[in-house]
Amino acid sequence: MVSWSGVSSSTGNGASLTISAPGEYTISATASDGRGGSATAWATFYGIAVSVDVAPSQVVPGGTATVAATVSGLPPGINRPISFQAREVLYSGGHQHIGRPLGNITPSSGTINSSFTATYGATTISGSIVIEAYTPTDVGDIVAETVIDILVDNLFPLSSGVGYALVGSTAEHPANHYGTAGFVAALQNVGTDFASAYPSIQLRYNDMSLVWGGLFDCGSSCNGTWWNTPHSEHRNGTNMDLSFDCLENGSRRRLRESERDQLMEILAQNHVYIGFTHSDHWHLVY
Repeated sequence: MVSWSGVSSSTGNGASLTISAPGEYTISATASDGRGGSATAWATFYGIAVSVDVAPSQVVPGGTATVAATVSGLPPGINRPISFQAREVLYSGGHQHIGRPLGNITPSSGTINSSFTATYGATTISGSIVIEAYTPTDVGDIVAETVIDILVDNLFPLSSGVGYALVGSTAEHPANHYGTAGFVAALQNVGTDFASAYPSIQLRYNDMSLVWGGLFDCGSSCNGTWWNTPHSEHRNGTNMDLSFDCLENGSRRRLRESERDQLMEILAQNHVYIGFTHSDHWHLVY
């Protein structure tokens, strides 16, 4: 004798069973001599759907957001496994290189009948991250995805101007001169004021912040590793490295002491200050 039992009070006898709801079903078989056994099977309907959302959809580097997954098509009391995973949106946030850390989703898995929430913790690296929610079925994974942007808002590009040249652009970070509106204006004024005193000289403006701010990583060219420091600041659009070298009539030379002294005064007049002095540049703070 063969008998079935399962969700929604579905029972029956025979080798097959017509069902009306997805869920777990048990088949029991008993021979004429009394010997028997049982096995379970999961029946999945194609009507199951998964969706996922993240709020807020934009966070600052190091911020957090709530990830919410929902499943429709399951009857009450029937749970399915749900898992989250993240992947990078290539070349986002100002980084033209791949392999960025993705952040953490906690918890990364659980069971769901209608809804399930988790917390996404962003890294200090700006860019876009895809968050996927998926549940396995006997016909393959059902997957949904959403995107969260990690960025420092309201950063603006410093364009070419009077009295300075933009330097330091690389293939990995082609746009390296982004700052707050106030800092951008101050640096333009510094260039104009310095050119009034030294019209044949251009200052060399090196790294500021990236397009979306966040960690400004640096590879072997500055004794660093990708997705890491040594740029400990340069994250919020209020820092810049000002080279001690300048361009005079197109030729590069070191700024003289008198030129540096006057430059310090011009910086202070524009509320730009020297945070650190390195062997070849000032690290400026606005």
